[in-house]
Amino acid sequence: MALGRLDFMQWEQSQTFTADAQSVGISLEDPITLGNTPNKKVKDGSVVVISKRLWTLKGINCGSANTMLPWKFRFFNWDTNADWLYLKWDSVLNLQSAPKFSNGIKQISLTYSEQNGITEIQIPLSHLDSVAHQNWYLVWDNSHLACLPLGSLSLNPCGPKTGNGNSLRLNLEDKALPSQYHLQNAETGESISGNITEAQTIMETIPAGQYQLRVYNTEGEWVDEVLQFGQCEAGVAASLNSVSISQTSASLLAETGIKNGGIDSKDPNIEILNQGIEVYPNPIDKGSSFTAVFSSDLYDEEFVIRMVDQAGKILYEDRFIPKKGRVYQKAITIPGVYLLQFSGESYSEIKEIIVK
Repeated sequence: MALGRLDFMQWEQSQTFTADAQSVGISLEDPITLGNTPNKKVKDGSVVVISKRLWTLKGINCGSANTMLPWKFRFFNWDTNADWLYLKWDSVLNLQSAPKFSNGIKQISLTYSEQNGITEIQIPLSHLDSVAHQNWYLVWDNSHLACLPLGSLSLNPCGPKTGNGNSLRLNLEDKALPSQYHLQNAETGESISGNITEAQTIMETIPAGQYQLRVYNTEGEWVDEVLQFGQCEAGVAASLNSVSISQTSASLLAETGIKNGGIDSKDPNIEILNQGIEVYPNPIDKGSSFTAVFSSDLYDEEFVIRMVDQAGKILYEDRFIPKKGRVYQKAITIPGVYLLQFSGESYSEIKEIIVK
């Protein structure tokens, strides 16, 4: 482990003693026993750097992000015959659900246990693309919180109809304003930061890469996500300095029919002014239906619609062709936080929906 560094994402890189526990043990075999030589082999030159977030699980407030990233793993030249990486904390972390392991595209549900003052987590190494020098993150699920998150995020990967390459849309409730954002390329370290004073922020022309996005103020962490964007057409800027950022007030969003990431209307003939897909209401009560409305430039294109749970399991798949006056509706009966994936030939978008 490296020592001492603390960056804008609040990563300490990393200490044996942490705020969550007196110590953390790492092993390729279970049980973790200090002083024993493991039977599993690691090729010379294999390195994993593990970084701990500055804040603790106790600092999660009502309205915080649905997910938090407390630990980061970066593999270099990793070559081992071990199938698992075992982590052991000498304290109970009081996790409300199984943690995940994510690189922004793939999300793996992990096996964990909490007993006798010890927390143990198992990471399946065979599932990781560790050669790519990407960061992997432990992901804590905060969906158990009694109140809804104050921030939401939608990703718009590039395609023939997007025009501006990769983009994302961030919505914040009034209680989370003003805030700051920090978007950092996890591979190159390049980053951009700024203030958020309005309800909606759109970032366009985001280069390909793996990113961590943090949105926060002194009251809490409203968005804490790892995400990835693919390569767009030639000529799209390769630097974060070229990202276009715009902000829109809640009053203007209401005037155009869009409010905090959803359409504030039940009229099935409504047409959205922004390019893309809007989902409303959000959140919904269990057993209720959400509605997805497509912008006019997406009419007559077939979309595959998938609902994915937080373990990465596809719960259903459907096909839909939007037209004027035709919207997509679907009921969800089980409470939770889900991803809705809309995939067309020329346009794709991912939405998060909360079912209470």
